[in-house]
Amino acid sequence: KVGINVPAYISVGWDELAARQNPQWCVVDPQGCVKPPFLARWKNLCFNTDYLDYVIAQAKETVANYDADGVFFDIIAMWDCCCQKCISDMLKKNLNPEKPEDRKAFARSVIENYYQRMNQAVHSIKPNLPIFHNSGHIYPDFVKYQSHLELESLPTGGWGYDHFPMSAKYCSTLSYEYLGMT
Repeated sequence: KVGINVPAYISVGWDELAARQNPQWCVVDPQGCVKPPFLARWKNLCFNTDYLDYVIAQAKETVANYDADGVFFDIIAMWDCCCQKCISDMLKKNLNPEKPEDRKAFARSVIENYYQRMNQAVHSIKPNLPIFHNSGHIYPDFVKYQSHLELESLPTGGWGYDHFPMSAKYCSTLSYEYLGMT
C-alpha cells in the first residue's frame, strides 16, 4: 500500500549446503585448493559446473511460486577457477589453464554464460521481472544484464565511506535507475 518493493533474494556465489553435498562444484585455485580453504568460510561456487543448473532451478522455482517484485542475485563473481570442469573446458577451447590471462578470458565467458542463462530462465516465467546481479560494484561490461542498479556500499565492510557517493556519481551517467543499498 505504501509502495515498498519486495524482491526475492538468492545467494548464488555461496551456498554451503550445495558446496558440502557437491564439493566438485567448488572453485579451485591454480594450486588445486578449494577457495577459500578455511572450513569456517563460505565456499565460492563455480558457475561452470552443474551448480549453475541447480541455482537456475532455484530461481525458476522462486519466480514461479512467489509474487516477488524482482530478484536480487548475490555474490556474482568472475572466479579464477581451476576445477576439473574448468580445466577440461579451457583445454577444449585451446586455452592454457596455467596462463592467468587465459584463465581470465575463460572466467569472463563463464560469467557471461551465467548472466545470459539466468536472465533467460527468469524472464521465461516473468518477462518483465526486474533483475539485479550483485557483484559489489557496477561493472560496465555486464551492466546490460541488469534491469536497474543497486549500489552496495557498506562503509565498515571494506568499501569505505567514499564508495557510495563515487558509485552514485558514476551511475548517474548511465541510463539505468539506481538505488543505494547498505
